[in-house]
Amino acid sequence: MDIYSEIKNILQELCQTEGTTALHLAKVKNVNGQTCTITIGELEISDVRLRSVVNNDTTGMLLTPKEGSFVMVTDLSNGKKSDWAVVMYSELEKIETKIGQMEISLSGEKISVKKGSINLFNLLDGLITQILALTVPTGTGPSGTPVNASEFTQIKTKLGQIME
Repeated sequence: MDIYSEIKNILQELCQTEGTTALHLAKVKNVNGQTCTITIGELEISDVRLRSVVNNDTTGMLLTPKEGSFVMVTDLSNGKKSDWAVVMYSELEKIETKIGQMEISLSGEKISVKKGSINLFNLLDGLITQILALTVPTGTGPSGTPVNASEFTQIKTKLGQIME
C-alpha cells in the first residue's frame, strides 16, 4: 500500500460520520484561481474550493496545489456532493497570504514580500544600488566606489534569483 492510500485509510477511520466518509483522496486535474478541478477515481469534480470563501477578496491565505498532485477533499454539502473544499495537500505550487496591507507570496522559484506598494525586493535592490554608487568626501576629493563592489553586485544578483 502506498503512503497516500495509508493516509486516506487512517483519515477515513478518524472521520466516519453516519456511515459516510468525510474525507476523500483526489488528484488535482487543473487549478483556476481560487478553485480547482479534481478527480476521485473516474469522477471529475470542478469548482472545488481552495479557500473558505471563493470571491475577489485576497485577504487570508490561498494554497495552490500542484497540478497532478494529491489532495484530501471534503464534501461541505452534507452528502449532496455539490460543494467541495480541499483540506490537505501533498504538493504546493504557490502559497499566498494577505493580512492587512502585508502580502507574502511563495512559489518554488521566488518569494515576494509587500506592504501596499512597498516591495521588499525593490527596497533591497535600491539599497545595494546606492551602496555601489557610494563615494565619501575626503581631504583630497571624493573617494572611489566601494572596494568590495563586486560582492555587492553578486548579492544583488542572488536577491533577484530568489525574490520578486
